[in-house]
Amino acid sequence: MKNIPDNEGTDLVLVVEDEALIRIATVDCLQKAGFKVIEAASAFEALLMLHAREDVKAVLIAIEMPGMDGLPLVVTIHETWPSIALLVTFGRAASDPSALPEGAIFIARPCESDQIVDGVARLIGPS
Repeated sequence: MKNIPDNEGTDLVLVVEDEALIRIATVDCLQKAGFKVIEAASAFEALLMLHAREDVKAVLIAIEMPGMDGLPLVVTIHETWPSIALLVTFGRAASDPSALPEGAIFIARPCESDQIVDGVARLIGPS
């Protein structure tokens, strides 16, 4: 679990991704777009961070993760912190974006960095 210094960006985004290289690339593209970013490698880490911080504006979640699948995490965040915007990525063709809570944005994988930045910007506005 790595926290980015608070002096970067203005809107805080939590990236939840178990694949380290994808997480690093996602964090990098969001920081370059002007967002402040923290990251978690699991649903458990994400929940710890959300309980510890009140300034998270959006969570980007990979649905396919070991342990707690991302969809229950999406539902938990939506129910516990309804003001937090959700951007969800799926990699399998069988994934069903209609199962997401209202207002969540779905992005199919593989995706480009600009799709991630555009999705976050649509949810919380440009940083």
